[in-house]
Amino acid sequence: MSLANRTPPTADEFRAYRERFSNWGRWGEDDQFGALNLITPEARAAAAATVREGRSVSLSYPLAMEAGPENPEPVQHEMRLDDDHCSDFIGIAYHGRSNTHLDALCHVYTRAGGELFGGHSSAEHITPEGATTLSVDHWREGIVTRGVLYDIPRLRGVDYVTREDPVHGWELADAAEAAGIEPRAGDAVVIRSGAGPF
Repeated sequence: MSLANRTPPTADEFRAYRERFSNWGRWGEDDQFGALNLITPEARAAAAATVREGRSVSLSYPLAMEAGPENPEPVQHEMRLDDDHCSDFIGIAYHGRSNTHLDALCHVYTRAGGELFGGHSSAEHITPEGATTLSVDHWREGIVTRGVLYDIPRLRGVDYVTREDPVHGWELADAAEAAGIEPRAGDAVVIRSGAGPF
């Protein structure tokens, strides 16, 4: 089916996805991992078995030190030199599109009133010192799984995806099929938009 024959969800349908596809309670009331629970020891072992070249591929942007519309708070980097050594200071406002980061489950309020993933209260768990639940600290052992690349510009035959023509769910299935990828539970999905220089 061509892309022109597919219909994006309405705004109401999209809003209903929050409940329809919710993982709240799926792994218990005290879950700190969300869908990362799908990365089981078996999924990690299966991912390791697919390694052919042993090459690392970084998904990290360089530190964004230039201010701009997409980066109103650029990274601060200061070298500190002494007679016998040097050190540096790095200050980063992570959120936004300019600096690579992982959002914790406590990052987004999922419902009105400051409700976090799993029904936790933001007023109770988000403090000036940090989050007391749903933080990235729970992922400190790392996230190791199979990564799959869905190259949307290649699928469309364009250089990059625009905001006016965003990526649709069916395109992920089409990109997987075009690349010969059989999606698995626990996959880390990387969607190439072509927007960055990498």
